[in-house]
Amino acid sequence: MAQTVLVTDSSTCLPEDLAEHVPVCIVPIMVHLDGRTWVDGSQELLERVYAALETEDPVAADLIRSEPPSPPAYLRAVEAGRLRFGARDAVIVTPAAEFTPMAAAAAAAASLSDHPVGVVDSRTAAAAQALVVLAGARAAARGAVAAEVLAELEDAARRADLVALVRSGSRLEQAGHLPGGSSVPHAVFRMRAGAIETLEAVSSQEEGLERVVSAWQAGARSGGGERAVFHAGAPEAASWLAERLEPVSLNVGFSAAMAIHTGPGVVGAAWLA
Repeated sequence: MAQTVLVTDSSTCLPEDLAEHVPVCIVPIMVHLDGRTWVDGSQELLERVYAALETEDPVAADLIRSEPPSPPAYLRAVEAGRLRFGARDAVIVTPAAEFTPMAAAAAAAASLSDHPVGVVDSRTAAAAQALVVLAGARAAARGAVAAEVLAELEDAARRADLVALVRSGSRLEQAGHLPGGSSVPHAVFRMRAGAIETLEAVSSQEEGLERVVSAWQAGARSGGGERAVFHAGAPEAASWLAERLEPVSLNVGFSAAMAIHTGPGVVGAAWLA
């Protein structure tokens, strides 16, 4: 039995088989599409989201939206995790507060709990957040107490780095997270310490993937920490990248909730430097 359980959201894209072996509970993001509310995580929803995002009808694409977990949803996940793993304490790990209200919702949930609940802002998102969560979860699986798990999470959050290739005109650009107006079809960006920056514009996917590899080689610690490859509907590109960065801890596709915020075609790598 673990003394501490971790709770995170479905945008981390943690594979179910991996989450089953560590004390982690996933709280789903809700997705509004086609007049329905969906629970993030199904292949059907992912396919519908990609189809809607690829449409030439901007109205249809704009109607897709995600709804982050509410404080009660986080609290239910905390209690379910405690029961499942026999843990007394819990820690919620969220994406960077600059891009989502999840950290505030998690803090509100912690204030409502009858038992200790810590909250850690991973300062990143997606697969990089997954690596942060796994660092804490593995400590918890070894029997670490809450303070030790929090220290592992905070250390991993400081080391988390993510570099990815994105299409010009992506939803990240439309949301103002990346500058627009480039005449080239792709851009390489970095997400680190709660900020997104464009590294350079590139003329092809192949060139962009090489830039991702170069960024990992320059930014990762000697010998490399844990690393992950991720993609939004680009499995072949992700497989190529995984071979260049081998060994990787994770090679994962985005969930529908994550894809809504990036659009299709994103592919990149995350690591703990």
